[in-house]
Amino acid sequence: TELRNWNINVVVMDPWADPAEVKAMCDGSLGEISSKEQVDSLIVAVGHKEFRDLEPQALRGYCKGDAPVLADVKSLFDRHDLAAQGFSVFRL
Repeated sequence: TELRNWNINVVVMDPWADPAEVKAMCDGSLGEISSKEQVDSLIVAVGHKEFRDLEPQALRGYCKGDAPVLADVKSLFDRHDLAAQGFSVFRL
């Protein structure tokens, strides 16, 4: 909700999430990202195996622009490997 207040288009991608729960929690729906449907930045907020198994190169393929931001909330990825792919890395 806070991101939408800044006029940011949010795509929620979570293979484990219940669509009805996502709708109730953030007034949104589940979506997909891919190399064909790229985003400006990523927020990895859950530690699901599907996300942990992603390589930094694969994550970079989901993003457009020269220096996308990757917020690695769970610290799943090596900061240096992400930076080598051009990410500006943010962690809590």
